[in-house]
Amino acid sequence: MKKQLTAITLSLGLLSATYTNVLSENAFAQQQEQVLSFSDIPESYWAFKEIQYLKDNGIVEALEGNNFMPNEVATRGKTARMLVKALKLDTNVGEVRKFDDLKSTHPDFDYIQTAVKANIFSGKDDGTFGADDPLTRAQMAKVIVNAFNLQGYSNKDFKDIPKSDWAYSFTSILRHSGVTTGYEDNTFKPNNPNSRAQLSAFIYRALTNEQVDVIPTTDYKKMSLEQLRETYGDYKILYRKIDEEKGIDEIVKIDMVERLYNYLLSRPNTETTPEEYLKQHNQGSLSEMGQFMDDKYPYYDVFVIGEDTFADHPETQWLKTNYGTTPIRQLKLFPDKYYYLTFDYQNFVNNILPTRPNSEDGVLIDIQLKSKHFPIYTKANITTDEFATKSYKVNQIDMIDGYSLYKNFGNVELEASRLVIEVNGHTLSLTNGDKQATLDGNTIQLSVSPEIQNGTMYVPVLEVSNKLGLYTRSINEFFRIEVSNQIIR
Repeated sequence: MKKQLTAITLSLGLLSATYTNVLSENAFAQQQEQVLSFSDIPESYWAFKEIQYLKDNGIVEALEGNNFMPNEVATRGKTARMLVKALKLDTNVGEVRKFDDLKSTHPDFDYIQTAVKANIFSGKDDGTFGADDPLTRAQMAKVIVNAFNLQGYSNKDFKDIPKSDWAYSFTSILRHSGVTTGYEDNTFKPNNPNSRAQLSAFIYRALTNEQVDVIPTTDYKKMSLEQLRETYGDYKILYRKIDEEKGIDEIVKIDMVERLYNYLLSRPNTETTPEEYLKQHNQGSLSEMGQFMDDKYPYYDVFVIGEDTFADHPETQWLKTNYGTTPIRQLKLFPDKYYYLTFDYQNFVNNILPTRPNSEDGVLIDIQLKSKHFPIYTKANITTDEFATKSYKVNQIDMIDGYSLYKNFGNVELEASRLVIEVNGHTLSLTNGDKQATLDGNTIQLSVSPEIQNGTMYVPVLEVSNKLGLYTRSINEFFRIEVSNQIIR
């Protein structure tokens, strides 16, 4: 009986051990599967194979947690790291070359020095390396050709890279080697930055000699975020949000193409086309932004919808027709005061909101006196910047960070206690605490003195702008001032 019990006990023990081993193997397999794949790179991703290959070979690594972050811009330092790992180079080389902006504590220092020693990178003409700067496609062509010693020239040129361009030979070799064929319109776009996914694909092809198809792919479900932008445009919404009581002063960006990209990733079987998705969300966003402007302007101020200003958007006519003149509403001037006005939407869009300049060199700055953020309107683009702080008043005169404003129109230098501005052929020299200024060599008198606070010179914006021959427009009821180098409507 005792022997039987012992046998049963042994059997159960072996069974338990076997079961435990099976569980351990299954857990290990699951753990390995998790380790082998990045959380944000599904198998349906256009560069899954390339990124996975580099990961398996220890060439790429996650940026945050287990996320590869494929749409992040590839920097020069991280590119050096990837290429050195791909070539399995010894990184114990010390400081091969001293760069003014590269410290030994930089995480990519050893890889950069190794890449320099291997003649993959050479640094910049000004003595810097720019480890955290984006790597352009032209620079990428050069370092990949250097790293893998690629040779031979293509008999077909990219139409946006003439033979006189420094990158011509590198892009021609890259094309001949089958690492790239460029875009469908036979351009290479040499000045565009690379994403981490794009760079991974290029390095993979150089390593494996696998030929590449024309990019972007015509299958929008397999496109990268960059390819969707190239194909469907950079559709975004930008608006300024202010809440003085809560201390909120910020620019909010809604990236509709990124939303499209995430939508396609999460719904690979969708029948909705990018055109349908963007059109549907375009109409919804326009209506929502119109309601924002109607209810909360100027505390919600929409700069950009798609690639247009709010006023210039082709569908804003629909809003003007449907909203017309709204009932009298309360507009909060200060935390404890209210002010009533009739909000005429047609007049608001036609005459109040800023529009893009007509000329190629035209610039318009829309200053919101309650915010440090401001949009910069040109004929080709709409960007944003910020002052050191928002404006303030001296004797009821609005004072603005002069350097941040006038650098958009010409050359500006802050020298100790002086601000020198060169705009429209005029040179204006302003001195801290002095009403006397010098304009084109002549002494002039300002109504208030410029003031330096925390290294920033604040100037009477309307007066200084007019002295420089710039055009200005004040919209007092909405706390706005426009400054432009062309006539404002």
